[in-house]
Amino acid sequence: MGADAQVGVLKDLVENPFNRENLLNFLYRVFPDANLKPQGEALPVGEKFRGKILKATLLGEYKDSEGNELEFITVEVSSPDKMRKYHRDFIANRLEQTFKDGALVAFYSRNSAIWRLSFIQMNYEMGKKAGQIEKRLTNYRRFSFIVGQGKLTKTTLFQLEKILKKENPDLDEILEVFSIESLNEEFFKGYIKRFIKLWQLINEQIKDKEIPERKTPERFSKEIAHQLLNRLIFIYFIQEKEEWFDLKSQKLLDFLVSEYKEFIRQNPEKQETFYSEWLIPLFLSAFSKDFSHKRAEIPQKFPYLPEKVKKLFVEAPYLNGGLFSENDHDLIPFQVPDEFFLKSDELRRKNEGIIPFLNGYNFTVVEDLEDDRDLAVNPEFIGTIYEKLVHLDSKEVLKNPQAKLDIEGVTKGIVYTKEPEIKFMIDQSLIHYFRKNANLSEELIYDFIFNDDFLPESRKVFEDLKKALDELKVVDPACGSGAFLVEFVNTLYELYSKLHRFDPDVVESGYAIRKRIIENNVYGVD
Repeated sequence: MGADAQVGVLKDLVENPFNRENLLNFLYRVFPDANLKPQGEALPVGEKFRGKILKATLLGEYKDSEGNELEFITVEVSSPDKMRKYHRDFIANRLEQTFKDGALVAFYSRNSAIWRLSFIQMNYEMGKKAGQIEKRLTNYRRFSFIVGQGKLTKTTLFQLEKILKKENPDLDEILEVFSIESLNEEFFKGYIKRFIKLWQLINEQIKDKEIPERKTPERFSKEIAHQLLNRLIFIYFIQEKEEWFDLKSQKLLDFLVSEYKEFIRQNPEKQETFYSEWLIPLFLSAFSKDFSHKRAEIPQKFPYLPEKVKKLFVEAPYLNGGLFSENDHDLIPFQVPDEFFLKSDELRRKNEGIIPFLNGYNFTVVEDLEDDRDLAVNPEFIGTIYEKLVHLDSKEVLKNPQAKLDIEGVTKGIVYTKEPEIKFMIDQSLIHYFRKNANLSEELIYDFIFNDDFLPESRKVFEDLKKALDELKVVDPACGSGAFLVEFVNTLYELYSKLHRFDPDVVESGYAIRKRIIENNVYGVD
C-alpha cells in the first residue's frame, strides 16, 4: 500500500465519527499478523459497569515480537467524557483477568461525533504465592487521542502516522506513539520559540517609551507578550464550548482568520491590522464588557468590522475574570505583523505563525485523571509556561532567552506542584481529618477514600461521614492558580457521590454538589 493510501486509511479512521470498518482497515494495515475478528466477539460487561458501559466488543488479539499480548476492543459508552474512570477500569479489569499487557480501544458514543482512540497499558510484577510463581498487577494507565469529526489535527496525524510506518509494532513502539511527554515537549518548544519572537519584537518597540515605575523595558515587554499569548491560549480552551458561539461548528479563531483574509482581499490597505484592529476589540470589548455595553460600543467604535464579526463580538460571553480587563500592558501601543499570527508553513511547520501552530493541537478543558491522560493541551500548561518564564526579564536573557529556559524555573524554585503530588497530599489530609473528626475504623476510612464502590454499611456510618464532610473546611493560604483547591473540590464531589448511593432519594445535581462544596468547604487566599 502506497504512502497516500496509508494516510487515507488513517484519515478515514480519525477524522470521522467512529466506524468499526474504518478501525478494522487500520488494524489490518498496522497489525497484519494479528488474529482479527471482523464480526467481533461480545464481551460481558458485569454488574459493576452496567449502565456505564453499554456494549463491548473484542475485535482481535496480537502478540508482538517481545511476547507482549494485546487486545483490540471497541466500547460503546453514554459519553466519551463522562465516567472516564469506569471506562478505563472496565478495560483494565478485562486485561487483568486474561493477563494481557495492553489494549488498543475505541471509546465511542452513538450521540457524539467525537470519540477516543486509547491505549491502556498494564504493568505487572512476578511474585510468589503458596510456592507458585504468579503475575500480579501493579498499575495501569490510559493514553488517548481525541478524534472524530472536526477533531483531526496535524499533530494527531503526525503521531499516528508513526505507527503506520511499522508493520507489527512492538509494545514500546506503540507507547511512543501514545506518549504525552513527547507531545508536551514538542508543544512547549514550539510555543516558547514564538513567545521569544514576540517578546523581542515588543521590546524593540517600547524600550524608549515611558513605562510604569520599577519595571525595566525587558520585563514589561515580557509581561505584555505573556498576557497576549495567555489571552490567545485561553480562547483556544473556550472555543471548544461550541454552544457559546453560533458558528455552525467552525472554531472562533478560524472564523476570525477567514473573515480577516476576505476583508484584506477587499481592503488591501488594511493589511497588518489583525492584532490592532481585530484581536484587540475581541480581547478588550467582546470578552471584557457585558452585553448592554457591547451592543452600543462595538458598532460605533469598530465600524470597519464586517457585520458577522460585529454580531459575534456583541454576542460573545462576558468573561469577567480579569484576563481580558484593560490594564497597563494595554496602554502602550505596539504593532504585531500579521505573519506572526497567520503565516502558513505546511512543509516545515517550524516557521508557521502562532495560530496555525496552535491549530496543530487539540485543546481540552476536560480534567485528566492521574492515570488517564488525553494527548491534548489542557489548562495546566499555563502554569508550566509561567514557571519557566517568570524570572527571565534581563537584557542579558533577552539576547539569548533559550539558554536560560531550562534552568531558571528550577534554580529559582518556581515549580508548580504536579497533579499526582496534589492528589497524594489531599488523600493524606483526608485520612488525618477523618481520624480526628469521625468515630470510624481505619479500615472504613481507607475504604471510603480509595474504594470507588464504597457503600456505607449503616445509617450511622452514613451520617458520621456526611457530618464530617459537611463540617470540613479547606484553606490554601497561597492558592496561586487554584490547582490544589480545584482538585479538592473534585475529591469531595467523589466522596459525596459515594454517600448518595446509600440514600438514592436524595436528588442533587452534580452542579449543585460542586456549588455547595465551593461555597461551604474550600477557601483560598493569594
